[in-house]
Amino acid sequence: MLNHVAKNVYTVHNGDMSASSVYRVYPHPDFEAQKPQNYEIKDARHNNATKAMFEREVKRIIRKEVRQFLRMAGMGQIIHNEEANRCKQIFWFLATLTCLLVSSYFVGVQIIDYFKQNTVLRNHLAQSELIKVPAISLCPGSSALINSNTKKTLFENCAVMNISEENCENTSFGLINTNISDIWQVIELSSQSIIVSSQCPISDLRSTVSSCIVPTERVSFDSFWGKCLVVSPKEKEQFYHGPHSYYNVTIANENQYNQYELINIYLHNAESMQNHIAYFKSLALKKKEYISISIQPTEFKMLSKELKNCTDSQNDLNCQEKCWDEKLAERVKCRLPFMQSNKHPFCDNYRDALRALQAADIFYRNATKLTCEKCGERCRRIEYLMGINNVGPTNNNSTQLLFYYQDNTLETIIQTLDYPFNKVLSEVGGILGFFLGFSVLGALELIQQFIYCLKKKFWKKRSRC
Repeated sequence: MLNHVAKNVYTVHNGDMSASSVYRVYPHPDFEAQKPQNYEIKDARHNNATKAMFEREVKRIIRKEVRQFLRMAGMGQIIHNEEANRCKQIFWFLATLTCLLVSSYFVGVQIIDYFKQNTVLRNHLAQSELIKVPAISLCPGSSALINSNTKKTLFENCAVMNISEENCENTSFGLINTNISDIWQVIELSSQSIIVSSQCPISDLRSTVSSCIVPTERVSFDSFWGKCLVVSPKEKEQFYHGPHSYYNVTIANENQYNQYELINIYLHNAESMQNHIAYFKSLALKKKEYISISIQPTEFKMLSKELKNCTDSQNDLNCQEKCWDEKLAERVKCRLPFMQSNKHPFCDNYRDALRALQAADIFYRNATKLTCEKCGERCRRIEYLMGINNVGPTNNNSTQLLFYYQDNTLETIIQTLDYPFNKVLSEVGGILGFFLGFSVLGALELIQQFIYCLKKKFWKKRSRC
């Protein structure tokens, strides 16, 4: 009697290969090492079939677990709606609604912050081979109306007409053959008295002097002090040559030059000449001295949205001048030569002109902003900071102004948004992903339930018909 359990079923072929018989063999353990080779082939085929069956079983179990997970999460209701759990539906509805409300609140906060955000000014320093060359406005140091020579000329004209000095200030300018514009030109700077020189070009090998005359454009305009002269080099940019990058402005000693003790200077771009702004940004210097002045250009790049649609055109400058004129005209009773507004006629006598000048001085001193609200500023502009370093007397009683650059560093002030739009998008996307990501399954089931209800009502109506 065999004591071993049957292990395998083997097919044994006859010797002539004409037939085969199947035997159930109960081998002894020692017989395993003596199996024929054809037995091993059949055994390998059986193992491959068993492996394939095992893989199919694993896949079936995985699919079953996935279906069970989706059914627990609520997605199963889309497939088997008849088994929907009302409590589960209420839970997902409340979860979805809560996430929508919370996410909408935070998204709204981000959008409000974007429209109410502040701007920041960022400072950027860079060195450039080219340096900006400013225009120079030269104005008398005191108003022509209160100059001693002006009153002397006025009294002389009154004396010719047999008018006393007591009544001269109230006498009409027309009676003494003068007008307010003539008075404004009493201490006008002469264009011929100003010489602008600089370092001679290196290419000019025949030059035997240390400086050469700089070609300039000269324009006069009326200001608070009287007639001013704008001296603008034709070259708006030049290469930086270290300590040789300078401009020397010499104001010769002339009769009109001696009628005032101070001189006002103002650096600006040639196209941004403004007689009102000159009052605030000018620098008063004593005459008959040698003065070295350092120049530090600063470029401003502003946001047009935050500065009321600023542009780079000349119209902005004209708007500023017109706005200043309109505000000033509200505080005077007659018009001075530097005012463009036609609201009042020109001042007809010295007394009225002096009162208008005093009102203008008070208006300028009380001004808190240099820009008009309805005009805004220029999107891109350059301002020049001046610093006085050396002061000393001159030999010929002339005034020498040495403008030089300490280095070729250009400071750029860039206005940027503190909360840019790309940052808003990233934060809004993060909020929506965080809150709505948890309720996407519930949202899908909510949509499915809505469709199911519509279908149910539709079929009820059809069944009634």
